[in-house]
Amino acid sequence: MMNYQGTGATQFLIAIPLLFGPFLIIAIPLGLGMDNLAWII
Repeated sequence: MMNYQGTGATQFLIAIPLLFGPFLIIAIPLGLGMDNLAWII
């Protein structure tokens, strides 16, 4: 399960947007003061 053999830096770079993308989608409306829109998203 924890075998990283054959895993390169490219796979980790692809994982960054997958991990932080949803946070950014909600953080932008929150930062602009649109709390209701952030909750709907």
